[in-house]
Amino acid sequence: MRIAQLTQDWSAGGGVGRYVRDLTEALRAAGHEVLVVHAAGGAADESGSCAIADFAAFADEATSRERAAAVLAALDRFGPDVVHLQSNNNFLLEAEIRRRYPSLKTLHVYDFCPSGNKYHHALRRPCHHPTSPLCVPRMAYKRCVLDKRPAVIVRAYRRAVAANRSNAGSPALIVASEHVRRAAMASGYTAAHVHTLPYFTVLPSRTLPPPPPASATVLFSGRLVREKGLHALLAAVATIDRPWTLLVAGDGMDRPYAVRVAQRLGVADRVRFLGWLDRDDVARCYAEATVVAVPSVWPEPFGIVGLEAMAFGRPVVAFDVGAISEWLADDETGFLVPAGDVGAMADRLTRVLADPALAASLGARGRARVERDFSPGGHVGRLLHLYADVTSAFRAPDRRVPVS
Repeated sequence: MRIAQLTQDWSAGGGVGRYVRDLTEALRAAGHEVLVVHAAGGAADESGSCAIADFAAFADEATSRERAAAVLAALDRFGPDVVHLQSNNNFLLEAEIRRRYPSLKTLHVYDFCPSGNKYHHALRRPCHHPTSPLCVPRMAYKRCVLDKRPAVIVRAYRRAVAANRSNAGSPALIVASEHVRRAAMASGYTAAHVHTLPYFTVLPSRTLPPPPPASATVLFSGRLVREKGLHALLAAVATIDRPWTLLVAGDGMDRPYAVRVAQRLGVADRVRFLGWLDRDDVARCYAEATVVAVPSVWPEPFGIVGLEAMAFGRPVVAFDVGAISEWLADDETGFLVPAGDVGAMADRLTRVLADPALAASLGARGRARVERDFSPGGHVGRLLHLYADVTSAFRAPDRRVPVS
C-alpha cells in the first residue's frame, strides 16, 4: 500500500513528530511505501519525506489554497492509496484531499476545543463545555489559553469552529484514548465516527538494568509548558527529605519559569535542565533514572512518555488526569496520584526512590504490559484495517457508507 502521512510536527523531540516517525518506520518495515509531508521548518528532507513550509497552519483562504496546492502536487506525484492526516489546520487542504483520495485523520490533542487543552488554568480544573461562542469569554476569564490578547482568543475560536466543520466531513477520526473519544462525543461527534487506537512505543533491544541504588534520580521528559506540570513536580521533590536528582529532558516556553521555581524552592542545584535530546541521549537518561514522573495538570490526552518509560523498564508516578489511567496501573506498573496532590506525588516518589526492589518490580511489569498491549505490530495491524475501511468507503457508489 502507498500511504501518505501529513503532519505539522516532524521533530524527533515532540510527541506527535516522534509518533509519526515511529509509525512511518513500522509501516515501511511491514512492506508499505510511505511519503511524509511535513512542515518542520529547517528540517532536512529525508528519503520518503518532503518539507512544505507552514502548509498545515490555519490561515486565510487565499494563503490556505496556495499552501494546499504545493501539498496536493506532492501527493499527486506520489499517488497514495490512502492519506493519513496527523496534525493539520489547513481545512481547505483537507477538503480537497477527501475529494481526491481515501483519507482519515488522527486528533492528537483536543482539536475540537479552541485552546486544544480542555483545561481552565484559572480554575485549575478540566473543561467540560462543548465548543460554542461562549468559549470566547471563557478563554479570557477561565484562562483556557494563557495569552490574553483578544485577537489570539478570537482566532483560536475560529480555528476550532473550522476544525469541527472539517472533522465532520472526515470518513474516520482516530484518537489515542477513550478519554478523548468521550470528550469528542460530548462535543457532538458520533460514536461510529471516532475510533480509539492507543499509541505504541518501540521497545529497546534490551531491558535496562536497574540504576545504582544510590542514584535516586527522577526523570521528567516533555515540553516545558504550564499544563505539563513541571512546577508541581518541583514542589513535590522539594519536600523529599532524602538525596535526589531531577533530570528535565525537554524544552519550551515555560523553561525560564521552571528555573525560577527551582531557585525559589532552593533546589536549583539538584535539577538538571538538559533541553531536547536525541534518542541515544534519552536512553541514557532512562538508564540513569530510578523513576519517571508525569506531573501533567491538564487532562492528558494520552501521555506517550509513560509508555516509553515502561518500555525501558522504569516505573512511572503520575497525576491521575485525562487518559493516564488507561496505560498506568496503580501499584502495578507505577503509581497514580490524585490530580494536583503534590504531597501524594512526593510520597509515591519517595517510596520508589527508597526501595530499589519495588522500583525493579514495577518497571518489569511495565515493560511486560508494553510488550502485550502497546506494540508496533498491534498498532499497525489495527491501523491498516481502518485504512482498508476508508478505501472501500471511498470507492463505494455512495460515499456516505460509514466506516466500521
